Amino acid sequence: MAALLDAALFLVGLVAGAAGLFMLTRTRFARGAALAAELDEARRALAEARRALDDAQRTDVLTGLANRRLAEERLAEEWRRLARTHGPLSLLLVEIDHFKPYNTAYGARQGDACLQRVAASFGTSVGRAGDLAARWGGEKFVVLLPETSADGAATVAENLRARVEALGIPHETSRRKVVTISIGYATSAPASAEASPHTLVTAADEALQRAKRGGRNRVEP
Repeated sequence: MAALLDAALFLVGLVAGAAGLFMLTRTRFARGAALAAELDEARRALAEARRALDDAQRTDVLTGLANRRLAEERLAEEWRRLARTHGPLSLLLVEIDHFKPYNTAYGARQGDACLQRVAASFGTSVGRAGDLAARWGGEKFVVLLPETSADGAATVAENLRARVEALGIPHETSRRKVVTISIGYATSAPASAEASPHTLVTAADEALQRAKRGGRNRVEP
């Protein structure tokens, strides 16, 4: 009888021990799962923070357009890509006419508002997914138009020029009495990835200078 009792007690202890081990294992598993979930959430938050920082480093704070850093990167990328496909790449260099006198006459706050309104015009004039409008610096902007011919670039430039003039932003120190822009554009089919894409920027800048010498508020190739 005592042997049976001892055996029964042993079995009870064995079952209790197994149950305890199961509960401990389940608790540890639950804690591990919770820790893994927390770690995944932390990784997602870190990735989002990095994306936000990366976007901030490539966005012009005042206008919300891409900044020069992103424009330079995209220009180099498209140049390399089109060197393989031999497609055309067009670039517009845009400058607000007589902006320094505007700033002097109306003040820095109005100058910032003028830049923002002009920048907003790019969003309605540059519509394709691969196109990029960016603030180049000061009162200058750049528009990158991959797979766009010279005729296509001229059309985009003229639409943009007309849209800004139609805003009717007062500019009493300008001959036209409203804010206008001058645009120079250039088009190239990159012959090789080794050639410098800045030859396109230089050509567009030379065209911009011709537009300014020609009386401003105009587009020149």
